[in-house]
Amino acid sequence: MEDNLNPAAPDPEKVMAEIRRNTMVRAEGDLADALDDIARAVEALRESGARVEKIAAELGRTPAAPATFRGRLGGLAIRWLDRLFWWQSATLRELGGALAERQKQETAVWNALARAAETLRQIEHRRRGTAHE
Repeated sequence: MEDNLNPAAPDPEKVMAEIRRNTMVRAEGDLADALDDIARAVEALRESGARVEKIAAELGRTPAAPATFRGRLGGLAIRWLDRLFWWQSATLRELGGALAERQKQETAVWNALARAAETLRQIEHRRRGTAHE
């Protein structure tokens, strides 16, 4: 009898279905944005890792000097300072190696997170596909 009193009242089931649909659309967009953010973070981490590895490999090494008197003199000064501060050079090389190793581990974690997120996307896509059938 209440349905006859207000024929313009919206159907609660239709309202709830619309709310669920809108919520799913927002959640799907949020998931897609999050996955894109993860992909960008993984790529940035890979690039950063390559830079760290390059710098770590060069730590404590005498840079290439031009074959000029000034270049030779600079190379001698650097080698002399390297011998004078030998413990610092070894520490810097060790630090560079540790940073490069940490970078590799962080990249591995982010790669695993990206794979898990992609799996979540596929599961959600399959779930939505079976829900609409």
